[in-house]
Amino acid sequence: MYDLKVFPELDPVNRVHFERYVRHLDLKQVKFNTVRTKLWRVYPFLKWYKFQDAKTITQAVLEDYFIKRRALVSPFTLQGGILELKLFFRFLLPKKEKQLFQNITIKRPRRHLPVDQLITREDISKIIDACEKPRDRALFMLMWDSGGRINELL
Repeated sequence: MYDLKVFPELDPVNRVHFERYVRHLDLKQVKFNTVRTKLWRVYPFLKWYKFQDAKTITQAVLEDYFIKRRALVSPFTLQGGILELKLFFRFLLPKKEKQLFQNITIKRPRRHLPVDQLITREDISKIIDACEKPRDRALFMLMWDSGGRINELL
């Protein structure tokens, strides 16, 4: 079971909620590192909420937290944190979870590849021409055509 001593500021009431949540995740056979990640994503909210009982949360408080976090963290961090909060409150307050998060929508962030760093067909031709052995050419062409990584092909 996960050691909650890493959260020294956690109050006794929310510590009980965390202990129950960890037990719930253990019963679902969630791995140790995943449990740790989930708790560390919920903890900043509890700290921001000044460690008041999580069961007393309101929709307005969650919305205020969302707005504050959106200004402070990347879209990827925000998405992960809000998703974990949803799962935590789905466990803690199953009948209220949808109502609590009804006004919070998270757009899935997308990573955009920098166009100047993409490999062009000319680059591929140069690499294939530089290959000394037919095996290397075949591996590289297979990797390029399939989108696979070298360790997936070997």
